[in-house]
Amino acid sequence: MEQVRQARNVAILIIKQNLYYPCVLVRYLAKAQLLDGLKLTTNRHAINELREIIGGSEIMQEARYTDNGKFIMSAGVSAGIDASLHVVGKLFGVERAKQAATIMIVQGHKCSNIIVF
Repeated sequence: MEQVRQARNVAILIIKQNLYYPCVLVRYLAKAQLLDGLKLTTNRHAINELREIIGGSEIMQEARYTDNGKFIMSAGVSAGIDASLHVVGKLFGVERAKQAATIMIVQGHKCSNIIVF
């Protein structure tokens, strides 16, 4: 029960701080002009659509996720796991993120192998 409470609190914290946006929400942020001038990523199937929407942003097509200081965005489902572990690292430290990756059996996750702007 305690773990559920902690997970809920983390989820609420992430939502309140607008920390993480999966690829499907990036287009809405772009349409709302909240991404202007920022480096970002999204799912490779949505890159062209995103280019049509945004003007002054740089799309990091090869990035699994980006952290531009305002938003953390992922490039797809498995990249979302990496982005989520990055958020855990930001909130609770790299060691906690490594523990979470080990529990989840995320092979090859490196907390230092991120794209942060």
